[in-house]
Amino acid sequence: MLYNIYILMRKFRKKLATWIFVFKYFPILLNYRGFSVGRNVQLNYFGFNNSRLKIRFLKSSLINDNVIIQGSGYFQLGSRSFIGSFSVIGVNEKVVIGNNVMIAQGVSIRDTNHAFTRTDIPMIYR
Repeated sequence: MLYNIYILMRKFRKKLATWIFVFKYFPILLNYRGFSVGRNVQLNYFGFNNSRLKIRFLKSSLINDNVIIQGSGYFQLGSRSFIGSFSVIGVNEKVVIGNNVMIAQGVSIRDTNHAFTRTDIPMIYR
């Protein structure tokens, strides 16, 4: 009996976190049905090249607690895909994660690269 109450509370907490997430980030979500997020999931959008971060979650996708998605491009998480806790997704142009993908905890995925045209100058001074 107590275990069933615990499971119900966890499901309710996940639903509540998802509702709060949708309310907070509604302007940049292209699809906000059929996915769920954990606590403290952040979307940090940057204004590079006059573009805004656009997010699409497909059906039954899940983002666990404390994930950051940041940038100014397009991000899509496929159906039945999962991003583990404490992961960071950097999206300056486009990141598409396919269907049935499981990403572990603490992973960093970015679609950017550094220019290597001048190897005589340290990266910090460019």
